[in-house]
Amino acid sequence: MEFEYLQEVSEMDKRLTNRMIKTLQTLSANIRSSIIASVQNVYEAKAIYRMLSNKEFAAEKVMPAVVGETNRKLMECGVKTVLSVQDTTEVEYKTNAKGLGNIGTEPSLKGLLVHSAIAVTTNGIPYGMLYQEIWSRPFEEYGKKHKRKELDISEKESNKWLRCVEKTSGCLDKNIRQIQVCDREGDIFELFKKAEDEKQEYLIRACHNRKTESETYLFESLSQQPEAGEIVINVPRNAQTKTPARKAVLSIKFLRSHINVPKNLKKKYKECQGIEVYAVLAEEKDAPQGVNPISWRLLTNIRVDNFDEAYEKVVWYTHRWKIERFHYVLKSGCGIEKLQNRSAQALSNLIFLYSLISIQILELMYLSRQIPDLPGDVIFDEEEWQILYKVAHKTKKAPQTVPTLKELVWCLAKLGGFAARKSDGEPGLKVIWQGLVKLFFILDSIDFI
Repeated sequence: MEFEYLQEVSEMDKRLTNRMIKTLQTLSANIRSSIIASVQNVYEAKAIYRMLSNKEFAAEKVMPAVVGETNRKLMECGVKTVLSVQDTTEVEYKTNAKGLGNIGTEPSLKGLLVHSAIAVTTNGIPYGMLYQEIWSRPFEEYGKKHKRKELDISEKESNKWLRCVEKTSGCLDKNIRQIQVCDREGDIFELFKKAEDEKQEYLIRACHNRKTESETYLFESLSQQPEAGEIVINVPRNAQTKTPARKAVLSIKFLRSHINVPKNLKKKYKECQGIEVYAVLAEEKDAPQGVNPISWRLLTNIRVDNFDEAYEKVVWYTHRWKIERFHYVLKSGCGIEKLQNRSAQALSNLIFLYSLISIQILELMYLSRQIPDLPGDVIFDEEEWQILYKVAHKTKKAPQTVPTLKELVWCLAKLGGFAARKSDGEPGLKVIWQGLVKLFFILDSIDFI
């Protein structure tokens, strides 16, 4: 994996930056291993631990270089529209690391909260990170949810959505259109207003049945619209509910509406007469027995005047799933919940580093699916692809021409235990990261010899 682009970091000491890059290379070659197990000697381990605890090391000092690399790749590939997909995940720890806070619904659960935004193209390729913040929730805040309604958004945890919009607004080239994509937790009036002020486009799954200018409620008005058409989408397998992948037929409806300022915000937004939105309803028809049918109510400030424009917004929202895949790699692939350290600061720094690794794994898989004929040397250097090919095919001779990216990813998957039978479909993230671990082990063994 390549991390040399981080040399562009100007806010951090050069030595610290070099140590960070070396650490990333070590961690990516030993995914799921402890730091001690990943390094060659105790001195290197101590150097990594010192870096993680160094107060000068901070994700916000590194993020400009990360965003710069994301922007470079998007421009290089001629991407015109990007979905800035943001979401939060809870990271649980069993350790007594100093600085951890409460997570989840139980007072005994402790850990960190991670809110990230990744850049995803409209055909579903994640190209990099745009934002990340990591924090701990004070234990004394547990059980005080009912009091949060009295607070301004700036004092609430939900302000993370607004901060993300603010930080990512204008972070990409001016010729790249950027659309903020959030799930139901992002259905916040203040977020709509923030996006309007920042001149940001958004696509958010609705949670609240808001009152409109015509004194009706949005959800009922949307349901009463005539069906504009149907679309078919691929629904991925859900490991939690153990439901298999399927194709879903969705009925599409849409309308243009004007939502009122909530009563509790009228004093704050005295001059605001409400916000114009376009709402799209996507409801699954004939869902399999035992499966909760898809029902998405999507809100956007982008014009939706016909079926094609409504269809486009639904397809965009299907790519929100990519950030769930990002969290999956981060937790299951990199094993961030197994990390051991004495402080939340060091754990936060490790999570950030593993995030940089995770997004590259995610990008690799989706690039191989969406652009299968891409030359493999776009990702792998000559030694890597030649060794990978020879090991996967059990041959002593590599081909004269560079294999495609899809061929090399399948080679990786085979190393990771993928059987590659006709009925197996495309290799998933798990076998790809397992294959990467084996490839790096082989490459390290060759270097050592």
